[in-house]
Amino acid sequence: MKTSEEQLGILWRDWQSLSYKAYMHSSAGSKIDWLKSAIATLPNALKHSPQKTRLQLAQLFRMLYDNIDLSEVNTMLEMVIDELPVWTLLMWIPQIISITYNTKHPTPHAFTQMLYRLGLSFPQPMFYAYKQFKLADQKLMR
Repeated sequence: MKTSEEQLGILWRDWQSLSYKAYMHSSAGSKIDWLKSAIATLPNALKHSPQKTRLQLAQLFRMLYDNIDLSEVNTMLEMVIDELPVWTLLMWIPQIISITYNTKHPTPHAFTQMLYRLGLSFPQPMFYAYKQFKLADQKLMR
């Protein structure tokens, strides 16, 4: 029998997965609503089951990378990022750097804030990932 804490974690993760699937199959006009839904569920999902939920950040990063105009969700992202434990973002440093340096659209302040918090808490992984990103970028330029 699962505890109520585990059941809440499953519920929040399922809602986030549903938001991702709906985002992928929806029209351009309603995509932003599903993105907001996925962002809103993140703190609760991480609070109730952080180990499993942090893997679902890949879906959120995919939605954020695909979205052209993130100005609508920037303030929402900033509020959510303040609630996230920094260690949950640790395995996603390369993806956060890629989104931050994406030239398709301007980077929201929320991603810079994520990188800043990661750099303060985990300087070595941050430095290594950034160095790898710049080396790969230089190889592409040649």
